[in-house]
This record gives sequence, structure tokens and C-alpha cells, in this order.
Amino acid sequence: MSVSDHHRRFVRQLAIFKKTWAVAASASALEGSTSNPNWNVTTEGPNWCTEANVELLAWDDLVNAGAKWLDQEVVRDGNLVTSRGPQDLKPFVKEVVEQFAAGAPLQRDGASASPEASSPQANEPPKIVIEAMRWMPRPSFRTIVLIALGFALFAPRSTKRCLRWSK
Repeated sequence: MSVSDHHRRFVRQLAIFKKTWAVAASASALEGSTSNPNWNVTTEGPNWCTEANVELLAWDDLVNAGAKWLDQEVVRDGNLVTSRGPQDLKPFVKEVVEQFAAGAPLQRDGASASPEASSPQANEPPKIVIEAMRWMPRPSFRTIVLIALGFALFAPRSTKRCLRWSK
């Protein structure tokens, strides 16, 4: 997805946010280079105002900067608990509950479980996505014929009229 597509998608979602919550929200035009794009976002409500700077980062940029990405259901790094996505929700919630359980001490010494290198980037979608797509309806020849037949029978017939302008 290109940088401008990301920006358009963000602005579209911001419009939905504005309409849903009845607040004022705006995003500036794209700034910076194509390798380091960013834009400013401002949202205002009755008694509050928030400004943020949105910056797109590529996965490779994060890894080159020293970030470690692990292909695991749940990763706990000090007090931070993260997961890969919605497919890992059950183990993530279990780990968060353990983290905030009454006897769970908060690590304030900066101890982290960071390995030497990142996991390789995934080249295929998660299994849960593939399973969900297996059950989605596929267009068949019968469906295409029925749509064409319905269009032919029920579509309004228009006659071409030639308009002649007289001088």
C-alpha cells in the first residue's frame, strides 16, 4: 500500500470517528519524504483538545533500528504484554490476567526477555484467516447466470433519445 493510500485510509477513518463521536477532527496533508512520511492530527471535543503526529514506519526500519519482532502468541517484555493479532486473543488475555493478578509483581528494573534477533517476517496469512476464507461464498457459474438474468429482466429499459437543437 502506498503512502498516499495510507493517508487516504486514515482520513476516511477519521471522518467516521468525527461522525460517530460528534467531535471536530482534522488531519494535515502529507509531510516529509516518501521514506519518512508523517501528518498531524487534531481532535477537539467540548472540554478537550488532542494533537498527535502520525508517522509511518516500515517493518524493516523498526528492525534496523533495533526492534525485535517475535513470531509468538504472546510476548511479555517487562510490564508490556503484546501479541501478533486477534488470532492470539485467548493466550493474550490469559497473560494479561496473570500480569495484573494481585500477586504479580511489576518489573521496574528494566528487565526484558529480548532475544538476539527478530523472527522472520510472515509470508502467508494466519491460519485463522485462511480458515475463515474457506467458508466464504465463492462466485459460481450459477450465481453469475442468475445475476445476469435478473439484470436482464428487471433492469430499467432506457431508450436512446436524440436531442436536436434547433437554431
